[in-house]
Parts: sequence; structure tokens; C-alpha cells
Amino acid sequence: MLHSRMPQLYPELIPVRCTWQPGSFDTVKVQAGQHRVSLKLYTMHRMFGPQAINDLFLSGLFCTSLGEQTVQALLGEAGPPGSAEEN
Repeated sequence: MLHSRMPQLYPELIPVRCTWQPGSFDTVKVQAGQHRVSLKLYTMHRMFGPQAINDLFLSGLFCTSLGEQTVQALLGEAGPPGSAEEN
């Protein structure tokens, strides 16, 4: 039973799904676990890189998995509730 007391080496990953905000050319809807926010395209590029933007333009969808701390940073980028970038 030694394994049950060992610290978890890999944090639990949270699925993240990004799609275009309907009627927008520069806003992306992001669902990370139970959280839903909207981010500007330049924020998506800064956080996920050019491949995420390519996926959005070519298929309308970008999916990845992130650790809890990274998800919290992503939610922090969306700003406080009621800000322009939150849905």
C-alpha cells in the first residue's frame, strides 16, 4: 500500500475546448471544465500559440488539456466577472 501514500506525480488535466463566439471575428468561447469564459483572439494566441489560432481558423475548434494552475491563469486572463472578455 505504499503507492497510495505517494504524492501524485502528474496533476489531473482539465479538458479545454475553444470555439468562435458567434457573430464575432476576434472573440473565442473557452470552456475549461465547468468554467466558461470569452477571450480575445490575441489572448488566445499569447496563451496557446499560433497552432491554436490555425486550428480555430481551419476547423473552428481547438481542444487541449491543462493543469489546474494553468486553467486558473486562463480564467484570470478573462478578467473579473462582468468584464468585457467574460461570457
